[in-house]
Amino acid sequence: MAIRDIFLLLGGLGMFLYGMKLMSDGLKLVAGFKLKKLMGKFTNNKWLGALTGVFITAIIQSSTATTVMVLSFVNSGLVTLVGAIAVIIGANVGTAVTGILLSFNLQDIAPFIVFIGATLMLFMKKKKLNHSGMILLGFGILFIGLGFMSDSMRPLRDAAWMADVFEYARNPLIGILIGFGVTAVIQSSTATLGIILSMITAGIITDLNQAIFILYGLNLGGTVTALIATIGANKVAKQAAAANLIFNSLGVGIFILLMLLQFNFAAVIQSMSNNVNQQLIYAHIIFNVVITLILLPLSKHIAKLAEKIVRNEDQETEFKFNYIDPRVLNNPAISLEQTNQEIGRMMDIVADNFKIGVICNEKEQAKKLKEILQNDELINYLNKEINAFLVNLNTIKLDIQELERLNHYYKTLASLERISELSKGINTANSEYLKSHHYSEASIEKIAVLSKKVEESLLLAFKLFKAEEYDIKVVKQIQKANDEIKKQIEAKGVIKGINLVRISSNLNRLSHHALTIAKNQKYKTKKT
Repeated sequence: MAIRDIFLLLGGLGMFLYGMKLMSDGLKLVAGFKLKKLMGKFTNNKWLGALTGVFITAIIQSSTATTVMVLSFVNSGLVTLVGAIAVIIGANVGTAVTGILLSFNLQDIAPFIVFIGATLMLFMKKKKLNHSGMILLGFGILFIGLGFMSDSMRPLRDAAWMADVFEYARNPLIGILIGFGVTAVIQSSTATLGIILSMITAGIITDLNQAIFILYGLNLGGTVTALIATIGANKVAKQAAAANLIFNSLGVGIFILLMLLQFNFAAVIQSMSNNVNQQLIYAHIIFNVVITLILLPLSKHIAKLAEKIVRNEDQETEFKFNYIDPRVLNNPAISLEQTNQEIGRMMDIVADNFKIGVICNEKEQAKKLKEILQNDELINYLNKEINAFLVNLNTIKLDIQELERLNHYYKTLASLERISELSKGINTANSEYLKSHHYSEASIEKIAVLSKKVEESLLLAFKLFKAEEYDIKVVKQIQKANDEIKKQIEAKGVIKGINLVRISSNLNRLSHHALTIAKNQKYKTKKT
């Protein structure tokens, strides 16, 4: 094999991987929010979850991308462990669609597909056409890369050592190790499948038995990417990646056992077609479908085993995202959904601090002071980090609706920051007032009534935000409470003393920010 052939092989592999990424990115941009909705809707049922995995992988043309996506959902708490396992199992079946596409000889028309894709991507302003161009460009580059790999391998057809390698690959252990090793290195089971198909086209592999165990090995190798993707993720995401490894290991074990029991799976496949390319694709489809039908009903048991394997980990600090996963930044629909949940988490902490701040009991105040300070530190951390994440998200190409949503989050964070500061002010004034011992029970009662109304307004506004809804009745309810609070505060002789004035003033402003958050939800009603 000459240096030129090695360069041709590496260049072809690079084009294949880049084409896969372009296709995957383009399809995710076209599908966008629908993928997230689909996964969230159907993962409660294992069979529907598996079908979702099949469908999404068929759309984005990468089981690895689907697996990494579902792991980010698990890490964010959007999908349960059992639901994630079902999707990952289905994703393996979805790779069959990619395999079928690769089996077609499209190298001759691939340059024309690249031309059409580049034209749409570079010269069309309409986003859907632009993204469709990205898909076609990736599709064309993928097949050109596949052609390069096949051409680079033709000189190896007559090499005796290469024939020996694939004779050794008939041994289950060696074949599996080859498939696992190649896939673990290039981080794509589809690319490994493409290399095997290229070798068949080049005449290096002439018998299905030379490649069938490599095929099993590439399924195992695909789990390495998922394991790497969970570095820095939470325990449940790591359990999902472990479940993926367990599932594929069991699948390979089942088929090796069938071989040892003299069930000649390869002979069955060979009877379906004389074309080795087609035989490999059939073997790939049957392997994934059969192990799905056998193991999907056992998904709960696989989940329990994964939980036993990934048990204890160091106690996690609160000072980290619970929902946002920066690894899916290039998917705005998912990133915005995660941001909504992270801000919702911040709202819960803000609400807790408000409730603590208005406690009118000196002993209780002293006990809760440490909790207030810890909460305040976490609120500041989340505010800073979420804003930074939104700045990064703003560098991605967003559509009008996504920009509206992003701007809404900026405004909400600004209101939450002010609510947090006002709650601290209430806490400080309240503490000073309680320590002075110059207060009356009547004044305490009035402040408690006002505080209760503000708390109700806050919780209503936060509920609207979390549900991503705009309800004019709720807005009017908060507006009415806001007016009543303002009226009571402005009434002469009702509230006296500097600390009580500070508390009531902050309560008034707090109520206004609750109203602002509720009103800002109106962006949901805009037609864009």
